[in-house]
Amino acid sequence: MMERTITKRDEEIFRHCHHDFLGLSTRDAAERLGVTMSTVQHALKRMESKIPIMFPILTPRQKEMYDLLDSGLTLAQVAELTDTTESNVGAFVTKLHKKGHHLNRRLPTVRYSNWMDGDVREVF
Repeated sequence: MMERTITKRDEEIFRHCHHDFLGLSTRDAAERLGVTMSTVQHALKRMESKIPIMFPILTPRQKEMYDLLDSGLTLAQVAELTDTTESNVGAFVTKLHKKGHHLNRRLPTVRYSNWMDGDVREVF
């Protein structure tokens, strides 16, 4: 049997917060899980150090901008579609770059779906 990289509780927190799953805020995830917001934040920091490829976690708004930018739209086009300023979109891109994510040049994001259970080779 493979050894887990993170605890089941950490995985539950991750699934509540990550944009590819429920995409809840740390506050909403904490409330739903019956823990403090600090507990959620600390768990996410621990997980980021163990499995950095799964981070950053984006807000729903950031995920929307990310997907639009990743599809090849310009900052100006994304700003218009999301009813924000080009400056805000640029600041978001800068934040992504600082965390090591580069649009249209990044490795594919690792994603999990329930149908994959039979093919899991490493449990995190």
